[in-house]
Amino acid sequence: PHLCTVRKKLLPAHRLFNPNRELMRNLFISNTGNKATEYVKFFATEDCNLGHFVIVDNTYDAQGNPSNKLRHFYAFPNHPVKKDDMIVLWTRKGTNDVVTKNQTHKPQHNFFWNLNEHVWNVTGDEVHLLDVREVFAKKVGKYIG
Repeated sequence: PHLCTVRKKLLPAHRLFNPNRELMRNLFISNTGNKATEYVKFFATEDCNLGHFVIVDNTYDAQGNPSNKLRHFYAFPNHPVKKDDMIVLWTRKGTNDVVTKNQTHKPQHNFFWNLNEHVWNVTGDEVHLLDVREVFAKKVGKYIG
C-alpha cells in the first residue's frame, strides 16, 4: 500500500502512522504558498474518528535537514468518517462542512485552519499526520524544592 502520494507540482508528503494499521492514505498538499487555495487532502482507509488526529509541519536546521521543532498544529475535532471518505484541511478561513462529490458520491469532509497566512512553503515542507489517541497535559507551576 502507498504511504503517501507524490505528484508533479505537489510537495512530498510524509506522515507518521501506527504500523499495525494504516488509517489514512494518499496524503498530499496542493496549491502551496497560496493561503486562499492551499490544502492538505487524504482518504480514510477505515471508519474512524478524526478527533484522534493532528496535522503539523516542521522547521529545518541550517543544513536543510528536518528539525524536531513542530509548528502550525491543527487538531481535528471529534468527527466520524467512513472508509474511502475524503478529508480536506484548508488553510484559509471557513466553516467546517461535509459535501458529496458528484463523481464519487462519497462525502468530502472540509475543515478550515482559519489562518491569515499560508502554512506550506513552495518546496520542501513535510506534513505529519499524527495519531494521538491519548494526550496528557499538566499545568506547569512554580517549583518548590
